[in-house]
Amino acid sequence: MLRLTAYGVRNLRSLEDTGLIPLKPLTVLVGKNSAGKSSFARILPLLKQSAERRKQAPLLWFGRLVDFGSFDEALSSFANEPEIELLLRFSSSTPFYGARMRGAREASISQDELGPIDVRLTLVSDGDDSRTVLRALHLNVFGVKVDIQISSRESTIVVDGVPATPLQDTRLIFTQGAILPQMNLFIRESAGTAPVRDSTLFQPQRRLKLGQREARIAVSEFVHGNTLDERKDEIAFRLPLAPLDKLLQHCSGLRSAPDTWSTSMHLLSLKGVSQPLKKLQRALTILKLDELLSELDESMLGFCNGVSYLEPLRATAQRYYRREEVSIEELDPKGLNTTFFLQGLTQRERDSLNEWLSSTFGFKLLVKTAGGHSSLNIETEAGNESRNMADVGLGYSQLVPVAIQLWVASRKHDIRVINQRNRAIINSRVKYGGIVVIEQPELHLHPAYQAKLADVFASCIAPTEPDEGGRHGQNVKIMAETHSPNLINRLGELIDEGLLSAEDVQVLVFEPSRETSGGTRIEVASFDEHGVLQNWPIGFFDY
Repeated sequence: MLRLTAYGVRNLRSLEDTGLIPLKPLTVLVGKNSAGKSSFARILPLLKQSAERRKQAPLLWFGRLVDFGSFDEALSSFANEPEIELLLRFSSSTPFYGARMRGAREASISQDELGPIDVRLTLVSDGDDSRTVLRALHLNVFGVKVDIQISSRESTIVVDGVPATPLQDTRLIFTQGAILPQMNLFIRESAGTAPVRDSTLFQPQRRLKLGQREARIAVSEFVHGNTLDERKDEIAFRLPLAPLDKLLQHCSGLRSAPDTWSTSMHLLSLKGVSQPLKKLQRALTILKLDELLSELDESMLGFCNGVSYLEPLRATAQRYYRREEVSIEELDPKGLNTTFFLQGLTQRERDSLNEWLSSTFGFKLLVKTAGGHSSLNIETEAGNESRNMADVGLGYSQLVPVAIQLWVASRKHDIRVINQRNRAIINSRVKYGGIVVIEQPELHLHPAYQAKLADVFASCIAPTEPDEGGRHGQNVKIMAETHSPNLINRLGELIDEGLLSAEDVQVLVFEPSRETSGGTRIEVASFDEHGVLQNWPIGFFDY
């Protein structure tokens, strides 16, 4: 399965070029005001709100989670070109066969990490009405470079510098998926079958796939000259997209292959990677490109469904809330619907939440209902009675949404999720993992509570129980934008105490670029095994 493991952006507000930033279990963003921290963090909720809607462009700059304005407002004033680029990196431990061979394993091949698939989307503004338009898509698929130029008139694909030419009377059409475009090959109608309609219209039909001719030619290098095209097609569809060394292993282990194929692969394994094998890898990339784009988009959709986001200024508690008989799928970015979210939990889930809150923060939450109104109450360890949230310190109203969001994301068993048709659906965190993006979680908190957040973060990202294959997954990933030295110092202490792995934490420092451009650069600071920050700017928290 393909997983998003890193992302970045070019020419977004003050961010000229972030490069690819890995998605580690815990990422902390620090920097001065207007340094680009929030812009970087909000890319993830931007992707989420974009993936949720049907649209004509990859990104919806304005939505229910974040507001970047428009393309022109989001474009960096330091950009050399009027384009914004989204950088994505995917990894997989299994080769990609495509839909026809989904789940197949032709040979007993090592399932180690295969290496990355990099994707770069180039967005521009349409000059007529300032719409966001996807102009180009660039991929690096296990070393094969694919450049796609997208146009309403004619789109082109170039693979390792060689154009991939569609069949005569066909046209490539790209439609918008959740985030990535989807590729379709359309056949022009003949004039005889469409006497009434415009002869330039296209209708989808079953024909040779794009790349099928190239795949037949590449397979011909390794089989007898009399081998039928259908047999060559069968071989090509049974082979995966993979790095050259892994592809050679799969070719050598292909079951029921012609004798000439097996002999050719045996000789190739003795001599090593050759140009014909590289040619085969390129042909397979073209052949399976449409299915790869679909799989990458599905992976993005699953990832985006697991994104949770909380704004820096969360809603203050009200004394009463008017009851609403609606289903609440997730917390509002401001925490406005906290009371109704708690009401939507089962009694067992509320008990589990309060047990976690009590052991972690020392308080419990109660929702009381009277007439047509509900109130959110808090019961602390210091008091015997619950009090209305409106009567306690502001810090609690800021902390509660953070705590609930972390609890939901780190649950080993799914919280029930109800879709718009009131049918239970499976939470995508099981398959793709979840990530919680929080801006200034320390807001209005006592320094001791700020440090306590580090303990909670460490607990949430701790590995889950091993699965049937013996592999450990991560409960949740967390990205926190903060100005709190107490939180960062406590992370170092936890690492020194052996309660947190230094490999699981990265601190991204946003600073003005040393160049004359005036943009922002990102430096990655990490902890050593003793919890000491490396590559940390001297006097960063000084005033």
